[in-house]
Amino acid sequence: MSIIKTNNKGLLIVVSGPSGAGKGTINGELLKRNKNIWMSTSMTTREPRGTEENGKEYFFVSKEEFEERIKNDQFLEYAIVHSGKYYGTPKDKIYDIDKTSNLFHMLERIQDEVHNFTIRYHRDIRSKGALSSILDDIPGIGNKRKKELLKKYTNINKMKEASIEELSNILPKDVAYNLYEFLKKE
Repeated sequence: MSIIKTNNKGLLIVVSGPSGAGKGTINGELLKRNKNIWMSTSMTTREPRGTEENGKEYFFVSKEEFEERIKNDQFLEYAIVHSGKYYGTPKDKIYDIDKTSNLFHMLERIQDEVHNFTIRYHRDIRSKGALSSILDDIPGIGNKRKKELLKKYTNINKMKEASIEELSNILPKDVAYNLYEFLKKE
């Protein structure tokens, strides 16, 4: 999450979204168009990628340091995302916001929604990928049948709940039986 503030202490803009959504592009354009905007730098426990520099894209710290900062109430907001890595907005890098204020609670809700959306998005992607590879191993299921199955059953758990009769609405009975038996073993 990027938090942008102006020098006049009057406007807070929150740009939030999952990885790859274009936050950096939006932030870059805002900064280019208005020299009075300042952007906070988040803190994370993940390793720097590529040419990332400490203090520029993120403040990179150890898990122990991050958890110590949590204990000392030094974050405006933080979350555990991306395989257990911490991400957060250090309070000392942004104006103090009263934790009982509506603004603070709004920021918390935004962070929660972005986190939930990101988790759902990545689960959906992984689920569809897992289904595709499983379906490739079942004799009698080609691309057309695979697409029909993926359209009706959006994840592996839903497909596992289907009966042979339900699967037979899409597949020939023998293929439906083979798929049903294969899924029960998973």
